[in-house]
Amino acid sequence: MKRIILLIAICLPMMVMAQNKVAVYVTSSSENVADNVKKIVGCELVAAIVNTKQYKAVERTSDFLSQISKEQDYQRSGKVDDDQISAIGKQFGVNYVCVASIMPYNNIYYIQARIIDVETATVMSFARITTPLVNLDDIITTVKQLSDQLIGNIN
Repeated sequence: MKRIILLIAICLPMMVMAQNKVAVYVTSSSENVADNVKKIVGCELVAAIVNTKQYKAVERTSDFLSQISKEQDYQRSGKVDDDQISAIGKQFGVNYVCVASIMPYNNIYYIQARIIDVETATVMSFARITTPLVNLDDIITTVKQLSDQLIGNIN
């Protein structure tokens, strides 16, 4: 009996952790958003997710990005829905997909992020922020605020 309890105590945390894999994808509907800004936003979101200790971020493989990129034209036109994003996440063995969008408006950026459960295509959390992204510190501070909202909404 003690062995069974010990086995459950050891395996349960591993099973829970394995169930919380998150892929992160950052997109923009505008060519005015530099690739390095999207990459920094993605890196900071991954860091925030991993730092919760409740979730594991799955490295963005070229295959995952390729699948998402195929849908990007549809996203820009508003035709890609959370069901399609969910299906791509399932293909890559993740439980959640965090999709962040960066949209410039004059000298301000609107950044929104949502975490989608790939099994149900349910938006588990949503956050948004507007800010001028003048320098690297602005980007990091902004994403920290965004991720605090995003992660706080699912915990």
